Amino acid sequence: MKNSDFDSLYGEYVDLVHYTAYSMAKDYHLAQDICQEVFEKVFRAIRGLNTRNVKGWILVVTRLTAIDFLRKRSRRKEEFLGDAAYGLEPVSPVDIEMEYQRKEFKDELFLALYNKNEMWCEIILQLDVEGVAPAELAQRLGISLNHLRVKHHRAKSWLRSRFGKELEELF
Repeated sequence: MKNSDFDSLYGEYVDLVHYTAYSMAKDYHLAQDICQEVFEKVFRAIRGLNTRNVKGWILVVTRLTAIDFLRKRSRRKEEFLGDAAYGLEPVSPVDIEMEYQRKEFKDELFLALYNKNEMWCEIILQLDVEGVAPAELAQRLGISLNHLRVKHHRAKSWLRSRFGKELEELF
């Protein structure tokens, strides 16, 4: 895709992204922030996007971005109480940079996984990120529990072979 395709992508998917973000965040203004972040990522990655998979990729990025925003918001609530109350040190710029790099790596990882096999991406997201029970996910996907475990193992093996040491540092 080209940069000139961004406007059409934005027009086509902005409502879907906003709806997805709002359904997760339950906060209109936070959903707008998530939407802005998602389309910033779309703009940065537009040259590498496959037109066939763009809707699914945008939804995956939306879900991951919403999860990141919700985690940040819960951390901010804890920080509001004051780090001194917990005996914690303030966060250094190095820690912030590492967190940013980790977030960028996760986006790259899930994009590569999605492009490799959409079902693998869904399985990893549901089991490892969102914590859905394997039996529930197998039923939702219409596959046996053993088949789900095989696909999960294959996805993790592919991630290890593709990302190796970086993946170990992430988790």
